Amino acid sequence: MGGTTLASAHFSSYADRRIDGQIISSTSYGDHAPLQLYATAGLGARVRLGKHWHVVWDMSLNRNLHATSRYTNLEATGNRWGLTRSTNFGVQYRFGWPPRRKPAEPVAPETPAP
Repeated sequence: MGGTTLASAHFSSYADRRIDGQIISSTSYGDHAPLQLYATAGLGARVRLGKHWHVVWDMSLNRNLHATSRYTNLEATGNRWGLTRSTNFGVQYRFGWPPRRKPAEPVAPETPAP
């Protein structure tokens, strides 16, 4: 599997400064992070347990496509290539799966040539 992801983030912080339980000051801060584009590649597996139930497992490597130095990558991700990884394991229920198929039309037997 592979693909791209477009990600956006919003973060905020709030803090109170107290003396003897009394709030002296309050501070809040929030901002948006710029849009980021990631490339993704990985493996996945699915085991069918019944008509609708599956066990799924996915593992992927992701890389932010924004140009950064290897030192920044090393500090942010722990490796100089800027790769992050994710692993997912779960149970899935698929509605209407497998799709219904039309019954096959009977085939007329061939007549031997005289």
